[in-house]
Amino acid sequence: MNIDTWYQDWSKTEAAIFAMSKFKEITGADINVNHSIIIACFNAAHYDAELDPGALYRKEMQEEKHRKKDLLKAVRVLARNAKLDSTALKWADMFADAASGVRITRRVRDGEDKANHLVMYDYFSQLEIALEGDLPEINGGPFLNKFTIGNLIFDKPIGAGPPIAVETLLAFELAFYMRMHTAKCDGRQNAQHMPEYGDPCFGAVAAFCFATFPHNGDKQTGDENRTGEAVRNLIRRGTGLATQWIGVNTG
Repeated sequence: MNIDTWYQDWSKTEAAIFAMSKFKEITGADINVNHSIIIACFNAAHYDAELDPGALYRKEMQEEKHRKKDLLKAVRVLARNAKLDSTALKWADMFADAASGVRITRRVRDGEDKANHLVMYDYFSQLEIALEGDLPEINGGPFLNKFTIGNLIFDKPIGAGPPIAVETLLAFELAFYMRMHTAKCDGRQNAQHMPEYGDPCFGAVAAFCFATFPHNGDKQTGDENRTGEAVRNLIRRGTGLATQWIGVNTG
């Protein structure tokens, strides 16, 4: 669905009419802010976490943490049996060598050649050490998808816990626009933090959230106090507004 088709239906709803009246009381007929609000509501209404690269990436890394534990258990068994020169591992290695065409070298960069089982032990024991420690992406690192969700970019990686409601994503963006407008400021940068000046107009913001998600049932939606607290929580976490949404499904 394109935004024009969506807006034709949305703008006729009682909740949207009420939200726009609240907006006009605060800002007057500001075309630019009005346009930004409509786009934000459209994007929020069509946000799908299953299409959000950041959300998908964090889900994948959580799964990789579990795989890392499984791999560590398996590698410990292999390392222990290689060190013992296990007969089962020795024969399995010979069959695998012949079938795959991949041969474990017995040559060591600096030193004498080693027995095959000791070479395997060296490798598996190093894998064990690596899996016991922190690994990039899984345990940290400045990877962008650790910091993004929908229309927000965080100063720190988004940790485990309850997902951030799409209503909160929308509320942050709308409060950002309200503050910028009431403070008579223009222009914005990617990942810009919430301005400290201007009025967030949480009453109008809550009204737009309700107009966008009238049947959600979320306690925050439409409630000025809850909406304000949700936005302030994001501000305390160090949150910036992206210049465009990710994970929007308009198909």
